[in-house]
Amino acid sequence: MQTVSIRLDGVTSLAELYALLARELGLPPHFGGNLDALWDALTGDLSGPVRVELIGTHALRRRLGPQGERVIDLFLEAAGARDDLAVAMHD
Repeated sequence: MQTVSIRLDGVTSLAELYALLARELGLPPHFGGNLDALWDALTGDLSGPVRVELIGTHALRRRLGPQGERVIDLFLEAAGARDDLAVAMHD
């Protein structure tokens, strides 16, 4: 299983977060940079099996508030929808 570690503690905006996720996860060029597009990418475009480690989730929540929380929740939901996607959170 491939592991992708993504450091979130330096992210200061939602646009920056989506750009970071697209780059680190190798999302396709048509990735739209919003929650719906992230769901589509995590459940359909991302090649598995893969383990995604989100590092700095506490800092992301503090900086982006509910928007950051929704992105984190979406990763967990996507992992529940796929047998070949695992998500780990590290503060």
